[in-house]
Amino acid sequence: MNKDLSRLSQAEELWLWRTRQPVPLRPDGARRRNEMTMREAAKYLGLSRERYQHLEQGRRVNISIDELPSLAFLRMPRPELSLREQLVLARRRSGLYIRQIMAELGLSHQTILARESNASRRLIDYWIGKGFCGFNIPSETLPRPVVLVRSRTVPPAELRPRPVLLRRAAS
Repeated sequence: MNKDLSRLSQAEELWLWRTRQPVPLRPDGARRRNEMTMREAAKYLGLSRERYQHLEQGRRVNISIDELPSLAFLRMPRPELSLREQLVLARRRSGLYIRQIMAELGLSHQTILARESNASRRLIDYWIGKGFCGFNIPSETLPRPVVLVRSRTVPPAELRPRPVLLRRAAS
């Protein structure tokens, strides 16, 4: 498993392309995910859903010359991955299910997904701890270096002045 998130396979490029596509509105007005489905992507590219799924999973697929132009976009430069996309990519590459991450971090399913969407520092540190690298972290979210200020030296206890206790006079 490649743990460097700055390099993508062709299957991951295809997945990234699909998740970045604008989603057409459904005629029935039903709620839907914010990304294109595999079926919609396959239809858009002129492939069967099964062949598209095999391509996105990284399996070998025989492609005819007629289908090559529809996949030419995979070789074009793309914008950098957002932190959210990098966190989802780390989860995909690791092969861990969300329920396994939930058990390790002690968070709910919705919280894991929300922290992926918000690019939580705790989740980034979790994946860095698992060995993933190449995160595109903005400088404002990096931890600030700790600056040690030299304090005056404190004398040993026997050299410190002892506190004076004042007693009230008995009446």
